[in-house]
Amino acid sequence: MFNKNIKNNFKIFAILYVLGFIVFNWQDVSWLFNYKAIAGITYEYFNPYYNKDVVEAYYQNQVLPNPTLPDTRINNSVTLNNNLLENIYFEYTDKDKILEIPSIGLETEIVFPKTKDINDLYKYLDSGVIYYPDSALPNQVGEITILGHSAPPGWPKIKHDTVFSNLDKLKFGQEIYLNLDNKKYTYIVRDTKIIDKGQEIENSLTNNTNVIMLVSCYPPGKDYKRIVVFAEIQTKQ
Repeated sequence: MFNKNIKNNFKIFAILYVLGFIVFNWQDVSWLFNYKAIAGITYEYFNPYYNKDVVEAYYQNQVLPNPTLPDTRINNSVTLNNNLLENIYFEYTDKDKILEIPSIGLETEIVFPKTKDINDLYKYLDSGVIYYPDSALPNQVGEITILGHSAPPGWPKIKHDTVFSNLDKLKFGQEIYLNLDNKKYTYIVRDTKIIDKGQEIENSLTNNTNVIMLVSCYPPGKDYKRIVVFAEIQTKQ
């Protein structure tokens, strides 16, 4: 009888210890209770070569469009009336189709889907951030919309689930780099808004320049609202 009481007390102590550990370390272990994280890790372990990047697939199979950027140095007569910008600043780079945000340690691939179908877009998000169809090019007047996943704290870095998890940490004046066609365009953060799910995104900046809008779910990993970071392209001084 005495041994039985010891065993029961030990079980109760063990259960309380485990529960306490989970509560105090929830941010680090929460992913263990999410089927998506477990399924992703398990599948990638047994299928290490399954996830071919869709950008690579484009070059092999011509699945995705290859964006071309008009070179304004060729036609010096273009003006804002032609929806092109002459005075934007860029540097040449060996990077292509890459989004960088140094202040939050982000560097990720950009993919270019032809479709706006939500189910197809979710598949593309596994390979990076999405350059939303019909977005402007960096040297055009207009908006560039870029979509990316976010995930809650403690989420493992599988696929690109966490790529936009830290958008809310961006501050006014910080830089975003858009690398396209081996040109590095610099954008300056001007505003951040939290909007309702399904609410139309309205450009909060001027209409006579190029604005990039980074969009993700908010709070990170929750499909409640949307966070939008607005950044304006840097021009020549």
